[in-house]
Amino acid sequence: MEKETKNRIAIVILSFVFLTIALVLEIIPNSLGMVFAVQNEFNEIEPVVRYSSYFDVFAIAYALYTPFLSSLLTVASIVLFIIRIFKPYKLRGVCVLLPFIASILSSFHLFFSGSEAVTFSAIIISSLLFTVFVFNILDFFLGK
Repeated sequence: MEKETKNRIAIVILSFVFLTIALVLEIIPNSLGMVFAVQNEFNEIEPVVRYSSYFDVFAIAYALYTPFLSSLLTVASIVLFIIRIFKPYKLRGVCVLLPFIASILSSFHLFFSGSEAVTFSAIIISSLLFTVFVFNILDFFLGK
């Protein structure tokens, strides 16, 4: 096996590992923070943060679609990278595009929800998805 093929397989396997870590973090119940305004007994509005998983339907009910879509794209990326481990030259363009869209969607919640709702796992998820995108964009443009 030539060196370029070994590098491609290494990039695909490393991307698969990063996507799997991101998926595990998305499943954790405290990965997504949602801020709600609650009126207390003194008629003051105070923020209350509720934590849930990226897959939780509660977030979709409150119009937070981007974390759920990001998690679905992460699952789709994992499936494509499993296929790509066995056929390294197939689906290269899609494997570049899906992690990019997933990282953008997971970053929306970080930027628009406020500092109270940002969790450490949400930052790690966005970073891992963007790292997978960078790995695959390098593989896409440096490969044959």
